Amino acid sequence: MRILIDCLGSDLGFEEIIKGSLLALKEKSFTPVFYGKEEEIEKYLKNDNFSKIDYEIVDCTDEILNTDSPTIAIRRKKDSSMVKALKDLKNPENDGLISLGSTGALLAGATLIVGRIDGISRASLTSIIPGTKSKTIILDIGANVEVGEELLYEFYIMAKAYAISLGIENPTFQILNIGTEKGKGPDYLNRLYERLEKEEDGFRGFIESKDVLNTDTDVIITGGFAGNVLIKSIEGTAKTLMGLLKNAAYSNLKSKIGGLLLKDSLIEIKNMLDYKKYGSAPLLGSKKPVFKAHGRSDSTAVKNGILNLISFIEKDTIGNIEKIIEVKKNE
Repeated sequence: MRILIDCLGSDLGFEEIIKGSLLALKEKSFTPVFYGKEEEIEKYLKNDNFSKIDYEIVDCTDEILNTDSPTIAIRRKKDSSMVKALKDLKNPENDGLISLGSTGALLAGATLIVGRIDGISRASLTSIIPGTKSKTIILDIGANVEVGEELLYEFYIMAKAYAISLGIENPTFQILNIGTEKGKGPDYLNRLYERLEKEEDGFRGFIESKDVLNTDTDVIITGGFAGNVLIKSIEGTAKTLMGLLKNAAYSNLKSKIGGLLLKDSLIEIKNMLDYKKYGSAPLLGSKKPVFKAHGRSDSTAVKNGILNLISFIEKDTIGNIEKIIEVKKNE
């Protein structure tokens, strides 16, 4: 298996990506193909534990920045690591791609260069939310700000296949809304509600954002605007809460003693909300596997991201999406 790894775009530098790749190689056999500045990567690899590992490097002289216009960057920065990797992904010998770079550019590149699955009009950016009861898949989280019933229905189809690939045999679904009562919110959400209610046994209706971290529902469907606000609110709240707890624990001797007693529990909460456990998430709808990892990913997150990508490939999630689309067409 050949995994294409974009080594540019990381907030922590390409070294963390290389380290994460090495950690992943200890658990899974694959050939990493690194896209970046060849001289720097080669120099680093010679000083690391890659002497007995089969790898390739594709030299790239340009980088797509988060400040670049996504579509323009994809069209003009042809020697960037992201564009070169996306073009090479179309080659049948290459199995998947992971990048820590610009989300907008990766989405635009996956659409313009790799292409979409037949029957899918737009790719969706997906994430996994770690909750108190179970992990929950949520999509879209920022790729599609303007959505409607049909697009959200496509998200449901792709999410179902993705959930099954993660080992969830009969996934349950909810739609993010401003209330749980039928009839609340925009008309297109209520039309989707009626549609899923008729054909999906696992449909549980609407869910409010306040309940997202405390649900055992497997999939939450939403548009990119609401999904992005939700994800960033959870991330910011978790970070702030852990900071407040840490400050409180060290405020006086009594608090320090209490903090020591609660240390294991606090670590457990921190780990539950840590994005590093999942590492990356797919751009569902792309013809070939394209995964996006957080720009701040360290080596552990990169490792988990690569392993998630490999599992996605091994379970033929894209093939399963295509099968579900075909079934829906014939119904």
